[in-house]
Amino acid sequence: MFRKTLLTFLLCSFFASNVIAQEAEAPAKDEPLTLQQLLERVKEGRVTDNSANKKRERQFINERNKRKSMLDNVNRKIGIEEARSERLEATFNANELQLAELEGLLNERLGVFGELFGVVRQVSGETSAQVGSSIISGEITGRLPALDELAKSKGLPKIKELEGLWYALQLEMTAQGEVKTFTGQIVAPDGIAGAAEITRVGPFTAISDNRFLRYAG
Repeated sequence: MFRKTLLTFLLCSFFASNVIAQEAEAPAKDEPLTLQQLLERVKEGRVTDNSANKKRERQFINERNKRKSMLDNVNRKIGIEEARSERLEATFNANELQLAELEGLLNERLGVFGELFGVVRQVSGETSAQVGSSIISGEITGRLPALDELAKSKGLPKIKELEGLWYALQLEMTAQGEVKTFTGQIVAPDGIAGAAEITRVGPFTAISDNRFLRYAG
């Protein structure tokens, strides 16, 4: 019986010393502790340990939730960028198909325009030669530069150039059916140049002061 009492007392003393060591704020006491006091100290130590454990558990849960939130945010951004990348890739592929179709259409039209350009250059050259030797140019001047430039051009003709060619052809045809009197420059047989009244009969002849004129270009 005495031996059991001694063991119980030693065990309680051991727990009491552990409780006192864990509580830094509790001052050491010189008086001996009763069994009831030891029991209270053990209970207080357990409460303190439980409180610390719960605090650490809350900190761990908060940290885990914070990291989970960060990970979810990163995954969300990755998902957004992946979706954006897929949209851009789809748009790029669609543009590639459209570009291929447009290139095919362009090549087809360039072939047609190439044939047209050959005709335009040929007509421009022929019209330039006709205008250059036509007596009508004695009245209507300044038509050759545009025709010569179009005839020698290496690129596709512009709309304005095509309109200029059409106008030059129409002007020449209209003037060929006219009889007009105008003031122009002539060179007399003695080599003296001067202004004179000239009557032009279509593209065939011109008369000034009852003398037939020859267009020298």
